[in-house]
Amino acid sequence: AAEWFSPRCASCLLFPAVYQFASDTVKADLRKLYVGLCNDDAPMVKRSAAKHLAGLTAVMDKKDFFGSIQPTFAKLAGEDTDWQDVIRVEMVKTLVVLAEKLDEKENREMTGERVSKFCADKSWRVRLQVTRSIAEFCKAVGPAIASELMKPIGDLLKDQQQEVRVSTIENFKNALELVSVESLQTHIVPRFQDLAMDTSTNVRSALAKLIGHVAAKVGRNGTLQGQPSLLSTVMELLKDEIA
Repeated sequence: AAEWFSPRCASCLLFPAVYQFASDTVKADLRKLYVGLCNDDAPMVKRSAAKHLAGLTAVMDKKDFFGSIQPTFAKLAGEDTDWQDVIRVEMVKTLVVLAEKLDEKENREMTGERVSKFCADKSWRVRLQVTRSIAEFCKAVGPAIASELMKPIGDLLKDQQQEVRVSTIENFKNALELVSVESLQTHIVPRFQDLAMDTSTNVRSALAKLIGHVAAKVGRNGTLQGQPSLLSTVMELLKDEIA
């Protein structure tokens, strides 16, 4: 309730630490106050509240999140103005934390849909944050839904921003064990041929480091099958003196 925005910004940092030790009555009051901060008229306060929402979500019961915070989360995640991309980046981080609390059905309905929207976000910074969270998302939702996420994540491999393509490739390795071979062959491997001829040496170099791990995952038959096959992509990379 401070008149100046700086104390309200600073207060956002305190909520996760205080919340976990508060009584149920005080927790309800804190959630109400935090919703107010997330909707504050001052952009700096709103950004600070968004930044610390993941920390608050981590110490909050799932039912309390859906009862009090979820509508605000959905609103912030859907903010479509250019200057709000910083807030949407923070909502990607919050979604990772939330996904760890949800069951398979809830993750399929909420996390899967929201990740798809983030992957198609008009801001490259939001899409970049998704790539940095690939492994975390896959671990949080489990193998079945992780495989379903490969379609929107595969689209990031052809993103117009070089940084997004590189980050997708670099962060994909840690998610491999949770993704089905079928999903890999359908949504990921077909992108490799274009990546092997990408104009960016950083993209080709990142692919060269990943492709061996993917080949081990899909096995001998998976490496030889497909048009283009994974083997043909490997041969293309071997001819690249830079990658």
